[in-house]
Amino acid sequence: MTAGTKRLLKSYCRYVYYAGAGNFWYQNIFPETGCYKIYSTVSFTVYFVMILLENLAFLFGDFPEVEKKSAMMFAAIHDIILIKMFLLLYHKSSIKKLNYEMATVMESIEEEKVMEKQHRKVKLGITFYIITVYLSLTAYGVESLRKTIVEGTPFYTVVTYLPHYQDDSVTASIFRVFFYMTWLYMMLPMISADCMPIIHLITIAYKFITLCQHYERIRRKFDENVLNMRNEAAAMVLKAGCLDGIRMHQKLMLKYLNYQKAKQAFSWISKKAAEERAKLAKKRA
Repeated sequence: MTAGTKRLLKSYCRYVYYAGAGNFWYQNIFPETGCYKIYSTVSFTVYFVMILLENLAFLFGDFPEVEKKSAMMFAAIHDIILIKMFLLLYHKSSIKKLNYEMATVMESIEEEKVMEKQHRKVKLGITFYIITVYLSLTAYGVESLRKTIVEGTPFYTVVTYLPHYQDDSVTASIFRVFFYMTWLYMMLPMISADCMPIIHLITIAYKFITLCQHYERIRRKFDENVLNMRNEAAAMVLKAGCLDGIRMHQKLMLKYLNYQKAKQAFSWISKKAAEERAKLAKKRA
C-alpha cells in the first residue's frame, strides 16, 4: 500500500482502538464488539477509580511532605488527563467525520514523496513523545523502587488514599504495583487524545503543500500544452485545473476552520496538564 493521508489516519485509528478508546475511523473496520466494550469499560473504570483514590489522598491522606505534594500534583494532572480522554470519546462522531474528510480531500492528487515525508514527520513525532512519556514513568518507578530497597519506604509512584501509607503488607504492595501498572497503561489513551489534533494539524499542512504542487503541475502542463495545441484549448485546460484547485482550497479552508474549533476544546486542558507535569518534574528533581 502506498503512503497517503488515508493510510496514516487509519493506522493511527488502529492504535487508538487498541488503546481502548474505540473506533475513530469512519468505516467499521475496528468493530466495537461485546468483548471490546467490556475491555474498554473495565479499563476506564480502573482509571477512574485510581484517579478518585488520588483525589482522596490529596484531600484526606496523611502522608509525609514529599508524598503529600506528589498527591496534589497527581490529582491535578490525572484529573486533566481523564477530562481529555472523555472529551475524546464525547467528540467521537465529529472526529470520525473529520477523519473521513481529511482522508478523502485531494486524495487523487497526493504525491508519494510528499506523503512519505508526512508519514515520517508524524511517526517520528509520536515515537519521541511516547519514548519521553514512558522514560519519565519508568524513571519514576525505578526511583521509588530504589527508595523502597535503600530507605525502606513503601513503593509509591502514584499516591492513592488506599492502601494507607503505613500499610506495608503484601496486599498493599500488590495494590501499589497494580496502580503503577495502571498508570503506565493509562498513558495509551492519553497519548491518543494528545496526538489526535497534532496528526490532523500535520495532515492539514501537507494538504496545503499538495495543493501548491497541484498548481505547479497545471502550470507546467500549460507550458507544454501551448507548444502542442491551440492557445484557447491550453487556456481551457489551465482554467479547469485552476477551478479544481479553488474548489479544493475552499474545502481545505473549511476543514482547517473546523479543526481550529475542535482544537480549542483541548488546548486549555493540554496546557494545564503540561504545566502540572513540569511542576512535578521540577519538584522531583
